[in-house]
Amino acid sequence: EFEKELSSHKERLLIANNKIKPQDGKVFAVEYVREIFRKNGLSVSALNNYLECPWKYFFMNLIRVPEKIQDAGLFGNAIHAALNQYIISLKKGSSSKNYLLSRFREDLAMQSITPSETDRFIKRGEDALSGFYENTVKSWVKDIESELDIKGIRINDNLILNGKIDMIEPISRTGKF
Repeated sequence: EFEKELSSHKERLLIANNKIKPQDGKVFAVEYVREIFRKNGLSVSALNNYLECPWKYFFMNLIRVPEKIQDAGLFGNAIHAALNQYIISLKKGSSSKNYLLSRFREDLAMQSITPSETDRFIKRGEDALSGFYENTVKSWVKDIESELDIKGIRINDNLILNGKIDMIEPISRTGKF
């Protein structure tokens, strides 16, 4: 519905039009932002960004201006991806510490970081994942859930909650969460 309106009035976005009063453009922009909000809903990350700074939420989550991911973020993404791949493998019946570490190295190799940073992150990541594996991961059961999508939880008429839960694990060996 909104896209049709936008397509039929491209001049509102591309050129100055003397027939359109400034307040008409403002109303159109407000409706555009409302439509994006209604369509995307709100995730926990977006809510946290809003609470930190409403402008941060507006640019990062609502209109989605791309941002450069820092090296530490790329490292964290590789750790996250390795753990997710480990859980997928575990649910299929087999996984190991070596599998977890190899998934980390493979994902890190796909990141756009310098070779020296790659070497430093491999050492740091293997140390962290090895310790985490020994203290936590090796006791995970096959009933663990990873990257669980949460879609369309209606809070009220204007607010829908969306997002992902990184991991859910049973709180007992009975398989109950």
